[in-house]
Amino acid sequence: MAWTWSFSARPGRPGCTEPLPRTWRSSAWRVFSDAKDQATLVRAFSMVADRHPAATLRMLGDGPTQEQVSDLARELFGEGWSARVKIEPAQLDVREALGSADIFALASHRESLPNVILEAMAAWLPVVASDVGGIGEVVEHDVTGMLVPPEDPRAFAKALDKLLGAPALLASMGQAGRTRVEGCSFEAMTRSFEKIILKALS
Repeated sequence: MAWTWSFSARPGRPGCTEPLPRTWRSSAWRVFSDAKDQATLVRAFSMVADRHPAATLRMLGDGPTQEQVSDLARELFGEGWSARVKIEPAQLDVREALGSADIFALASHRESLPNVILEAMAAWLPVVASDVGGIGEVVEHDVTGMLVPPEDPRAFAKALDKLLGAPALLASMGQAGRTRVEGCSFEAMTRSFEKIILKALS
């Protein structure tokens, strides 16, 4: 199912299908599987939470590792962990969550070319993601978001901290991502998949 993580409020970005309130939030959708790395996201959030006291980590979804993630959040944030880390049921319609976010974060051990990144970019969200699989074919580092080494909570935290402290950078990366998605043709997507397959075979 899907995950989102979020950080607190400010006004002003267009929503995914219509104007929505801007919140200073960071989002990540993910299936609970061995390919994903939610633990890195929770650890990264714990590293920036004190510097951004209004921030919350919002996660949507369910699955076999949810309890482990909840236990990790409890360990890192203590007794009041649920005030900072909010775990909610999975949603089929994610427009509200994307529309209320500021950053889309995807931590993975391995990936192909996640459609959810394109959805986030279409919602004017800058992306912070592990530099694995075909993610680098879509996310242009320091233009539409930030690529970080996999399994590196400190690198994730540094990227999130940089964006959360720079509203103008959030806006420019979000606009660049939206423009990039609008220019994505079927042929361009096919070429990206071909590159991923050839890289995997080499």
